[in-house]
Amino acid sequence: MSEEDLVNTVNWIRAKLRARRLHLEMNRTELAAKAGISKQMVQYVEDGSRTPSLETLVRMVFALDLTIELPEEES
Repeated sequence: MSEEDLVNTVNWIRAKLRARRLHLEMNRTELAAKAGISKQMVQYVEDGSRTPSLETLVRMVFALDLTIELPEEES
């Protein structure tokens, strides 16, 4: 996976997380509490100002009851 592919994948996940949070009518404070992370970290993840750890992404995915299916890599 190239660096560009990695960045695109992380950005795609960010968009999915935000869209799911909004669909659930959940604010950032509620998501932060449910995921066990700070409200500021939720903002950083959604706006792309920081690259989250895998643990942070997993916490957010579980808190939002979200399924992430990555597109298959082209050969």
